[in-house]
Amino acid sequence: GDYEGVEQVGDVTWIVESDGDLYRFSGYEEATKLETGLSRANDVEGLAYDARTHRLLLACKGDPGGGLDDVLTIYAFDLETGQLDPEPAFTLDRTVLDQGGANFKPSGLAIHPASGEIYVISGVRRALVVLSPSGDLLAAVSLPPRLYPQPEGIAFAADGTLFISNEGGDGAATLLRFSPQPLP
Repeated sequence: GDYEGVEQVGDVTWIVESDGDLYRFSGYEEATKLETGLSRANDVEGLAYDARTHRLLLACKGDPGGGLDDVLTIYAFDLETGQLDPEPAFTLDRTVLDQGGANFKPSGLAIHPASGEIYVISGVRRALVVLSPSGDLLAAVSLPPRLYPQPEGIAFAADGTLFISNEGGDGAATLLRFSPQPLP
């Protein structure tokens, strides 16, 4: 498959495919496939666990779904009900994020363990956006191509250390580590 994200929730590992299918497994048992209702057209490109709401977030790089236009969407899969909410949990305005260059297309997302802020990275645009836990846009920054040739992965350690990975392309893949900063 075209696997786009992995997330550990307790003793369960979740993996998402670009078509939105989720795989759940723990231990050495065979994975259970869960169809979310998203499709290849949605092009899921990120998975994060939101501990505050006990749900998985899935970022779509393609069709936002739901008849929506000019937005990027992040859907929520409720781990209690085992269902994807049909309405996006968050929408990002393309007219704001696509200014001055390539389109912002999510390639990964992560949730800050202390603040609950949602970090979304784009490999195509080489940019990072930060959303509040309620989905308000807090920051949008371009990433320098020298350090971020193709940012594809983003994750936080429990202490707030941020990791961003870059695909290698014509060179070596890289993993950047950023020490936690005190919250304001």
